[in-house]
Formats: sequence, structure tokens, C-alpha cells
Amino acid sequence: RGKFAVVKRCVEKATGKVFAAKFLRKRRRGRDCRAEVVHEMAVLEAARSNARVVNLHAAHETDHDIVLLLEYAAGGEIFDHCVSEELLPEAQITRLIRQTLEGVHHLHQSSLVHLDLKPQNILLTSLCPPGDIKIVDFGLARRLGAVGELREILGTPEYVAPEILNYEPITTATDLCAAECMSHPWLWQLCLSPDCTTTTTTRAVRERSCGTKWAAPPEDPEDKENFLESPHSHAK
Repeated sequence: RGKFAVVKRCVEKATGKVFAAKFLRKRRRGRDCRAEVVHEMAVLEAARSNARVVNLHAAHETDHDIVLLLEYAAGGEIFDHCVSEELLPEAQITRLIRQTLEGVHHLHQSSLVHLDLKPQNILLTSLCPPGDIKIVDFGLARRLGAVGELREILGTPEYVAPEILNYEPITTATDLCAAECMSHPWLWQLCLSPDCTTTTTTRAVRERSCGTKWAAPPEDPEDKENFLESPHSHAK
């Protein structure tokens, strides 16, 4: 259950195939939000060729909801591994990081930016062993270049880029702050303290700097230190 949606596991009777049914309210706080749901569907269709993005199977409309039938990721959220006492092996962490960056890179090649990348929005196709990643929740995604410069205040404070808080133009680099956070293996095991407020978080974001270039990491980084220091994983 998210802020504006509920996701339920469902089974197609004719085939027995399992899907994730995402129920999105057409009206939220008295406002018609159908256009926002249609926008998310359009982004998913545009990203259909991206193997790292969850696949949209179909959509249905009820009196109160639009229901998206999505590819089912049985392994749950990467976030669960962040808070688990059982740490993933470094090789698995590196693989998941690489797949995440592959997915982001593919989106950027289509001029799409996710703008809400975080462990809760990255799922696994299986749990034991951890499967492949699937990027989900494209409600805040935008296509760059459609209407000139894009400036918006949006995203999750813990992962938002400084340019968003400073109301500067959004680019593909805006996704990189979140991607960079998830590129540090030990950060996959950490969560911000519940005592951390939005004010202190946004202040910390304003004070940090992110680069502007990215390329996929090497297939087999020699070790964690070399991988983290590589220009492939750090923006320059």
C-alpha cells in the first residue's frame, strides 16, 4: 500500500498467471487524477522494451479506480534487503546495482527520467536467490525536451537531487543522486533514522553535490573499492 495506490496479488483464471494489480484512485482529495494515471501508463508503454522495467499487461477501469495489471515481482522490494540482518553477498549487490543502472540508462536513452528512484521502487523477480530487478512506480516520471526546461519540486527527500530543491532544470543527471546512493554497497544495508526530519534531510541534500555523467559499471569489478572509485559508477 502506497500513498495513492494499493497493490494486490491476483491470478488470471484462464491461465493461472500471477500479476500485480495496482489500484489507483481516479479522484484524490477531491481532484480528478485520471490524467496522471494515463500518464503513468504511457510511460510504461514507452519503456516496454526495457527489460529492467516492470511490464504493463493490461488496464481496467472501475467506478472509483483504474487498475493496472503489472508483471508480478515475487521477490518484493530491494528495501527489504536494506533493513534485513542477513546481508547480501557483495557479488549479488554488484549485480543488482548494475541491473538498476542498466534500467536507468535505458530510460535516459528514451529521454525519460524516473525522478523517484529508491529501494522501495526497485523490486526483485524472486527472493531466494535474489532475482533480477524491476523498476516500478512511474507516477513522477517525465519525458525531457517535450516542453522546454523542466523544473518541479518532486520526489522523495532522502533521494532527491539538489537541483530539484534549488528549482533548477531537471536533466537525466537528476536520477543519478538516487542511483549513486544505491551504488554504494553498504548503503543498501542502511536506512535513515526515523528521527531524521524532512527539514534536516533536505538541508543535507542541498549541501551534497552530484555529477552529471554516467555509464554502466564494468561487468566484473575487481573489488568494491575499485568499483566505487570507478568513473563508471561515479559521476564526474
